[in-house]
Amino acid sequence: MQLTSKKASMVIDIYPHIHHPGSKYVWKLTFKGDTQTSRVINHREMLECIRARLDLGYAVTDYHSTPVNHTICAC
Repeated sequence: MQLTSKKASMVIDIYPHIHHPGSKYVWKLTFKGDTQTSRVINHREMLECIRARLDLGYAVTDYHSTPVNHTICAC
């Protein structure tokens, strides 16, 4: 899923995780075309993020169904 701010300067992309489809998602925040942060979130966090952003006026602009890989750092 892709959520875009009203001014289209901030975009949040949420993709299914390739190794945990349906339970883990890759969340990527982009500001003016530059990736700011990327992390792995669970299903509950994904729903909370979507609801919060929709309440702020973000629009759903795309749906991502292709799983992507994201290495979980255990630093």
